[in-house]
Amino acid sequence: ALAVLIAREPDATIREQARKTLLDLPANVRLGAIQARLAPPVFRVLARHGNLNRAEREALILNPAVPDDVLVEIARTEDDTDLLEILVGNQTAMLREVRLVEALLENTSLGPAMKARLEEFFSRAYAGKLLMQQGLATREELEQSDDYDKEALDAAESASLDGASEADPVVDELISSDDDEVSDEEEAEKLIASAAGEAEDEIDMSNLRKALQQMTVPQKIKLALMGGKEARSLLVIDPNKIVSSMVLKNPRISDKEILAIAKSKSVRDDMLRTIARDRKFMKSYNVKVALVENPKTPVQIAMQLLPQLRDADLKRIARSKSVSNNIATQAKRILVRKQK
Repeated sequence: ALAVLIAREPDATIREQARKTLLDLPANVRLGAIQARLAPPVFRVLARHGNLNRAEREALILNPAVPDDVLVEIARTEDDTDLLEILVGNQTAMLREVRLVEALLENTSLGPAMKARLEEFFSRAYAGKLLMQQGLATREELEQSDDYDKEALDAAESASLDGASEADPVVDELISSDDDEVSDEEEAEKLIASAAGEAEDEIDMSNLRKALQQMTVPQKIKLALMGGKEARSLLVIDPNKIVSSMVLKNPRISDKEILAIAKSKSVRDDMLRTIARDRKFMKSYNVKVALVENPKTPVQIAMQLLPQLRDADLKRIARSKSVSNNIATQAKRILVRKQK
């Protein structure tokens, strides 16, 4: 009754009195209500107007009857790391509601290690579910890949995905079935450069850009995972980390596109880190060279790759002004050791 008055009563005096009454309820009464299977609007009022203590917030997070939009709001504002970690552990809710993952990744109280774990799990599970649903891969094929594991696929199969798993005319129209391989390395680089505004756009992608502006995050994820090279070239620099990371899981992405991404100074460093972790991508010697020469690549990764490079490339890197001093110095040291 208090929730209805707070949310719908036109008289401001009555609304305020109902809010005060809610705040003055005994702690055991409030906690019992939060733990019960109430109607979703009641949980929304409790979360927004209840001035909840830690025990009440934890009960709200743990109650499976709480609607996803309430969890999203908690994920956006909560500063208790233990409670945030409970939210991260709610894999079903994360796969059901993409905004929950976004809110957690944007919350500065969640540490970088937990964010990395969250992003990696979500990408594996969400992408795996979509690929299986669209008939692009079987579970057995995914389990044999470095990108997926049993835990992620188990969670994905038990969750219904928000929007992106359903038939989507807006996205499906943009997913081309004849995704020709990029003709050469230069063309692949132009795709990345044009998407980042670094070169004259020789491909008319204005309609695609307009469509992307109207898309929800689940729609962008689906397009990143299954779209053609033009969509990938735009989505790889999407400001949403989840969207851009899905581009690398697109089964149709070519080796030349990966090389172009590894060379690009417009992508985020986490994209380069993902490429460096993938054994499939790292089979290419040119990708290793591109990562070392890209100033956006984390120094630790570049250092690990340096000993794998040929002398001619090491000499060029040692003289290069575009890499950090640490990388250039290490390249010189490796050359000296080889000469000795």
